[in-house]
Amino acid sequence: MITLTTITLLIHGLMIVLVMGALLVITVFLYESSRPLSGYFSLFMLGMLIWTSGSFLARATAQIAVDTDVTAIGIWLIEIGFGIVCGVAPLMAAHMVQMRSRLFLIAVVGVVAMMIFYRILLINLDIGIKYELLERGRINYNFPLLNRWIQVGLSLGLMTLVWRYFVKFQMPIIGIGFFLLGSGQLISLISPRLRELAIAENLSAIATVLIMYGIVQAEVIRPFLHRTRQVEIVQDVGVAITNLREDKVLETIAARAANLLDAKGAAIYLVEDDGTLLLSAVHQLPEQHVGTCRIQPSQGFVGRAFSEQKRVVTAQYWRELQNQSHEGFPIEPIGAAVAVPLVFGEQVLGVLLVVEERDGHLFSEEHVTRLQLIAPQAAVTIRNHRLLEHERDLKSRLLAQQTQLKTVLSSTSNPVLAIDWRGRILFANEAAIALLGAIDHPEPIEMHNIAEFIKPEWLPSDLRRLRQDIRQHQAHIYELHIERTDYLCHITRLHTATRGWVIVLNDVTTLKELDRLKSQTIRMTSHDLKNPLFALTTYLELIEEDASPYFDEITRQNMATVWTQINRMSQLINNILNLERVQIGNHSITIVEIRDILTSSLNNLEPIARRKSLTLSLDVANEALLVAGDQQLLVQAVNNLVDNAIKFTPEGGTVSLRGYLNDHQVIIEVSDSGIGIAPEDQERVFERFFRVKQGRTKDDIGSGLGLSLVKAIVEQHNGFITLESELNKGTTFRIALPFAKTLALHTQGVDNSYK
Repeated sequence: MITLTTITLLIHGLMIVLVMGALLVITVFLYESSRPLSGYFSLFMLGMLIWTSGSFLARATAQIAVDTDVTAIGIWLIEIGFGIVCGVAPLMAAHMVQMRSRLFLIAVVGVVAMMIFYRILLINLDIGIKYELLERGRINYNFPLLNRWIQVGLSLGLMTLVWRYFVKFQMPIIGIGFFLLGSGQLISLISPRLRELAIAENLSAIATVLIMYGIVQAEVIRPFLHRTRQVEIVQDVGVAITNLREDKVLETIAARAANLLDAKGAAIYLVEDDGTLLLSAVHQLPEQHVGTCRIQPSQGFVGRAFSEQKRVVTAQYWRELQNQSHEGFPIEPIGAAVAVPLVFGEQVLGVLLVVEERDGHLFSEEHVTRLQLIAPQAAVTIRNHRLLEHERDLKSRLLAQQTQLKTVLSSTSNPVLAIDWRGRILFANEAAIALLGAIDHPEPIEMHNIAEFIKPEWLPSDLRRLRQDIRQHQAHIYELHIERTDYLCHITRLHTATRGWVIVLNDVTTLKELDRLKSQTIRMTSHDLKNPLFALTTYLELIEEDASPYFDEITRQNMATVWTQINRMSQLINNILNLERVQIGNHSITIVEIRDILTSSLNNLEPIARRKSLTLSLDVANEALLVAGDQQLLVQAVNNLVDNAIKFTPEGGTVSLRGYLNDHQVIIEVSDSGIGIAPEDQERVFERFFRVKQGRTKDDIGSGLGLSLVKAIVEQHNGFITLESELNKGTTFRIALPFAKTLALHTQGVDNSYK
């Protein structure tokens, strides 16, 4: 007949095998994933192994009705194992529900230490455990009174803890197991009759099996089975948050995160330009502080996750934020919380926070892993939507600017065109379309080649100069006459990714007519002034011939002053007439050797340079320096430059003339070691009537037209003039003229006014 003792022995034997297997599972699987829990679980299983083994030995000897030392050893093992289980079980349960009460931990450790100390004291007093073998293999034993009361307190504490934090266990079966364990321990301590029948031991064994199953299931089996599910979850979340409207992305990420962890709510904090974290979205949390609550990067629970750039988990969120500012919602109702940074590349975009109610469950390692899996996708989505917002804003502003620019260009009366490097029209305003005769064109002229609409004579005459200006990122300007209208055409490079050019035609017909009238008036006025000036000169010469012997010193000085002013007026009139003559054209065009011009200028002005003790030098290349132009005008241009150099170079200085060929251009350089030109004056020296004040004397009779005349002559020869100057070191004027051999028939490319 099978007795209760036999059943108990079978249960104990099975428990020994299960406990050994559980210890193996801990060693292989649980140790690396959760070290604190594995330590508690190992001690708990060790205590159960000792308790069960002792009970098995004691009851086996009682079954055969033999009282030996084995029975006494079994009773001792029961007390040791029972004490270990009573002390470790509350600590392990507190760890699993993440209870951080120091008072509870200190109390448990204290009473366990007291129990151990009391047992050692009894051993020293040679007081052992009293036991009695009964019939049918039953055994009656009693622990020391103080230890029994301590163990009763530990059992009641364990049951109270389980009752208070039951929902925080990862699996309900673990909480049930701990509660049964506490009940079994309590029964064993307060009921000798049930202790004899091993009811308490069997109940505790069943509870241990439940605890062991729940822990292995929660920490080993379920995470392993959920690995595939985690990938599916990430894919589902990724699809959900990438197919949303932009204004719903943050809210949906928060909702998905909360649902994924079966939590009360979630919140998203994003980094602002000033470095603070702004509460940007919430799910099932108060919304009154969304968009207004800001957190410093090192402040609070969320700030710690951001600054440390790693996950932060707590079981008592409200305790974490004690004496700190709130993070956008009341902290008192919140218990467990987990925050993970949203990282894109090396940039932290914000923090994702998931919270649970104060009486809700805790977040396991599996929960945290799920959140960490979706955090990168959430960060990528947030980053992409931010880029889309920025792109949309840029497009909107660009479209507004383009519309504004097109409105301005379309309303202007000047033709404006933009063409690409293939000559296709990119833009043409109404004035340009009318000029091209494309108003009645059957389709928009954009993307048509400009060659379909223009005439060959509209192109620049000096294509080499056009290429040079475009290469140097300068505007190429030339005059264009179309149907009784004069235009000043500007061609510049497009400063965009599209290679091309912008063409702007300014109607200068009225200006040219005004300029013609002005020139005519100046010529007439100058001629009218020359007649009385000639008469005045004649009468002064007669006066000097007849009356000079009677002049005193003051009269002679006055006469000299009169002659100076007459000469100045005469020079001014001549310069005005020469300048107008240059601009009108109708000059004699021949092939001119620059060497002859430089030599002539040197011979003409060398006596003046000698009077100031200046060194005048000439350096001309051996090759022929030929240009097509008016020799008289070119001589005048060089003479003006050399005369200025002599005038503004102190005694003992140098003036040098150079002529050479550079890139199909004849270069004329006039350099001096004079006083130089101030930077603010260099841009104006070629203006009419502009005179540099620095270095001038009261006897200087310059008109301010010399350099403007030089520039006009050079430009009439399709050339250009530049200067380099530094105060108190000197000035260099450089004239560049087309080399005659590059011109067809030596005249093609010269301004039309020559012909």
